[in-house]
Amino acid sequence: MSSSDLEHIFETFSHWRQSQHDVVQRVADLMTRHGVSDDKITQRLQGVMHRLNNPSLRVAFVAEFSRGKSELINAVFFSGMGRRIMPASAGRTTMCPTEMGFDPHSPQGLYLLPIESRRVNRSLMHWRTHLDEWVFLPIDPDQPDAIAETLQQVTHTWRVSVQDADALGLYDPQAAPGTNTSSTVEIPKWRHAMLNIDRPLLRQGLVVIDTPGLNAVGVEPELTLGLLNQVDAVVFILAADLGVSQSDLDIWQDHLMPPSEAEHNRLAVLNKIDVLWDDLTPDHAIDALLNRQKLAVAEHLGLASEQVVLVSAQKGLVSRIKHDDALLQKSQLPMFESRMAHEVVRQHQSGLERQVNSAIAYALDMASMQLGARHHLLDQQVQELKSMRGQNQEMIAQMRQRLQHERQQFLEGCQQVQAIRLVHTRLSQGMLNQVSIDALASSLENLAQALTTQGMKWKGQKTFRAWFDSLKQPLMQIQQQSRDATEGIRQLGGKLQDKLGFAIQPTAFVNCDSALHALEVVQSDLEAYFSMRYWWRMSRQGEISRWVDGVKWQLSPVMSLVHKDIEQWTQELLEPIEKEVLERQRFFERRVEVIDRIERAAESVEDRLSQVQQELAAVEQALSEIEAVQRV
Repeated sequence: MSSSDLEHIFETFSHWRQSQHDVVQRVADLMTRHGVSDDKITQRLQGVMHRLNNPSLRVAFVAEFSRGKSELINAVFFSGMGRRIMPASAGRTTMCPTEMGFDPHSPQGLYLLPIESRRVNRSLMHWRTHLDEWVFLPIDPDQPDAIAETLQQVTHTWRVSVQDADALGLYDPQAAPGTNTSSTVEIPKWRHAMLNIDRPLLRQGLVVIDTPGLNAVGVEPELTLGLLNQVDAVVFILAADLGVSQSDLDIWQDHLMPPSEAEHNRLAVLNKIDVLWDDLTPDHAIDALLNRQKLAVAEHLGLASEQVVLVSAQKGLVSRIKHDDALLQKSQLPMFESRMAHEVVRQHQSGLERQVNSAIAYALDMASMQLGARHHLLDQQVQELKSMRGQNQEMIAQMRQRLQHERQQFLEGCQQVQAIRLVHTRLSQGMLNQVSIDALASSLENLAQALTTQGMKWKGQKTFRAWFDSLKQPLMQIQQQSRDATEGIRQLGGKLQDKLGFAIQPTAFVNCDSALHALEVVQSDLEAYFSMRYWWRMSRQGEISRWVDGVKWQLSPVMSLVHKDIEQWTQELLEPIEKEVLERQRFFERRVEVIDRIERAAESVEDRLSQVQQELAAVEQALSEIEAVQRV
C-alpha cells in the first residue's frame, strides 16, 4: 500500500461521512417541509451532522523504550517530508506523551506543558483549557529540518535533586537504588506535548498519540485512564527479535489488555523484522521464523493472529524516502498501514453510524407520531363536516354542545397529563442529581480523603471497591425507576387512547448497561494502582490527588452520557403526549371557528370540507414520504 493508498482509505471514509451528512440533511429538510420539526429535533440532527463534518479518529502508539515506535510514526505519517521528523535514535527518545493532529483554526506549532505543572494539583484536562500556561514553538510546515529540530524538545531532560523529583512524583527508588538525598536524578523537561501540523492523514481528522513507555503510562493516570481508553485503536509495538518481554507484558496487562468486546481495536506490531534478515538464510526460513514469533505473540497477548502485524519501520521509512518499491514491500509497512487504517476507520465509522441511525429514527418516529395524530383529527373533522350537510341551526347547536363536551373531556385528560408530568419531572431531576458532575466530584473528594488516610494497599483497595459499588448502585436504580415510569406513562397513554383517541405507547427507558460496563472497565484498570509496583509512587505527597483527578477525567464522560440519556429519555417520554395535546388544542380551536363561520353563513360546509380534505391529502402524502424514508 502506497501512501496515496492509505490516504484513499481515509478519503473513502470522508465520502461516506458526506453521504451520511446528506441523508441527515434530507431528513431535516423533510421535517421542516411538513411542519413537524422543532428545536429539539433540529438540535439533535445538527449535532450528528457536526460530528460527521468534524471527525476525530484517534490512534495511540504504545511501547517500551527502543521498540521503534517513533520510527514507525515517521514512516507512516511523515515520510512525505523526506526525512525523520519525530526523534528516533537508539535509547530513550520521546520522553513525554505527544499528540499529533491538525486544527486549521489554530497556528501550526508545538505546545509543551512544563513538568513543573505536576506541582499543582491539576489534571491534564485542566491544562488543556489553559494553553497560555504552555510553551508554544511555531513551525513552518515547509521546513522539515526546522520541524525536526523543534521536535527534539520532546527528548529533553534535566537533572534535579531527589527531593524535587520526589515532589513531582517522578522519583523511583527501585529504578535508581544507588541514589541518596544528595544525589540528582534525570527527569523529563516536559509533561505533555501537542503538535499541530498540516499533514494529509492528520487533515482527515486523525489524531496520533505517542506514549513514552511504562514510566509515563504509570506516572500519568490520565494517559492510561483517559487517552488510551478513548481511542479508536491502540498500536502496541514490540521488538521482533525479543517478542513479549516482561516490561512489555506489564504494560499490556496493566493498561492495554482490552475488554472482550473491544479486543478488535488492539494491534500488536512486531517491529524491526530487518534484524532477522540474513543473506545466509533463505527467505522462506526467515518467513517461517517470523510467523512462529507472530503466533507466539498472539497467544501470549490473547489476540487473534491477524491482530499481530510484522513490519520494519526503519526500512519502510527509507524505502519511502528513496522510492524503493521492492524494499517497501519487504518492510511490510503497507500491510501494517492497511490494517491500522481499516481498524481506526471501522471503529469510528461504527460509532458514527449508530449516532446517525439513532438521530434519524428519533426524528422520523416523532414526525410519524405527529402526522398520525394530525391525520386522525383531520379525518374526524371531515366526518363531522359531512354530517353537517343540510343541517339546520338546531343541529349545528347540538354539534357545538358535543364539541364542548369533548373539550371538557380533553381538559380533564390534560390535568392527568400535567399531574404525571410533575411527578416525572421530580423523578428525572432526582436521577440527574445522582449522576451530576458535582455529585461525582464530591464523591471523589471523599475517596481521595479515605485513600490518603489508608494508603493504596489492601485497606485502601477495599475502600476503593466499596466506593465503586456505591457508584454503580444509583445507575441500577435509575434503570429500574425509568422502566417503572415508562410503564406508568404507557398506562396513562392507554387510558387517554380509550377516552380521547391518543396513540401513545412509549417503550424507552434509561439503559445504564453500557455505563455500568464502562465503570467495570475503569475499575479493572484502576486496580493495577493497588499493586506493589505502584505503592512507592502512590505514597508520594499529592500523588493520590492527581490520581483521583485522573479518575474524574475518565468517569466524567460516563456520567455525562448517563445524564444526557436521562434528559433524552425524559424528552422522548413526555414530548409525544405534549405534542398531541397541543395538536388537539389547535384542532378544537379550528373546529369551534368552523362552526361559528358556518353558523354565520360566512363559509359553506362544502368550502370548508374541501379545505380539510386537501389538508388531509397533504398529511397522507407526508406520511407516505416518512414511511419511504423509514424503509430505507
